[in-house]
Amino acid sequence: MKLARTLLIRIVAVALISTPAWGENLSVSGPRPLLEAARTISVRSGVSLSYEDPLTQADPLNPSAKPAPLQARTVRIEIPAWPEPFNPRVPTILMESANILEAIKVVGDVLKQEPANSALTLRRASDGRLFLGPTQSLLDIQIHFPGAGRRKDPWPVFQKALEQASGFQVSASAGEGWESDGVEASDGSAREVLLKILEASRHWGPLYSPDPEVWLPKFQWDLTAEPDAKAQGGARYKLSIRALQIEYRDAQGKLHLSSTVTDRIVEGFDPDDEP
Repeated sequence: MKLARTLLIRIVAVALISTPAWGENLSVSGPRPLLEAARTISVRSGVSLSYEDPLTQADPLNPSAKPAPLQARTVRIEIPAWPEPFNPRVPTILMESANILEAIKVVGDVLKQEPANSALTLRRASDGRLFLGPTQSLLDIQIHFPGAGRRKDPWPVFQKALEQASGFQVSASAGEGWESDGVEASDGSAREVLLKILEASRHWGPLYSPDPEVWLPKFQWDLTAEPDAKAQGGARYKLSIRALQIEYRDAQGKLHLSSTVTDRIVEGFDPDDEP
């Protein structure tokens, strides 16, 4: 009887969190529609997709001029029926591998809606991660990272190194509770150093796991610039690190959001736990 009850619970659980193949047309609006598009495509496909603003410079001919605010725009996104829809029993790396070509196509369709003088394109980091960014962004600047010892938050050190190399004011944040196994000193682009920090850091914040073997390599970043004539370099930059999340529909069509932990999914309901 207990075995039958357990099997029933597991069958119901699978029905609740399985994802049928589905597609839809969406519109996203805002001063950075490509940032919103990147987030939407990422959570629907399971493909890591970061975003970087172009380099912003002060106007040397009129340094007292107030920077023009970003103009809100709207872009359309055609979400396909993904080759590998969300499944908590399928490793997220397999989901990303199966969906990446389709995700690249969706990004290409979004970029076609950009103005002819748009500086943003789809790029790949050295480890293969995709990001929307210009040919030259703040993270392409060469920096000297002095290193961060074990259990030390590396982001203030990274922020200071980037500020010294670029001349811009930078705010780098990755939430609370970061611990590092130590990041060695290195010279290279800020993005290369960023990737090294992500690989060497363990996150004990909202995705806490008591299992020491659970790591979080699936991270994305958003780099945004706010023109500021009074700031050093004419702009203030904000770098935000966030875990890859996946949005999926249950059998009733209701949307849910999960966070990836390596090849596992953090769920509010564990089908192996009996009530």
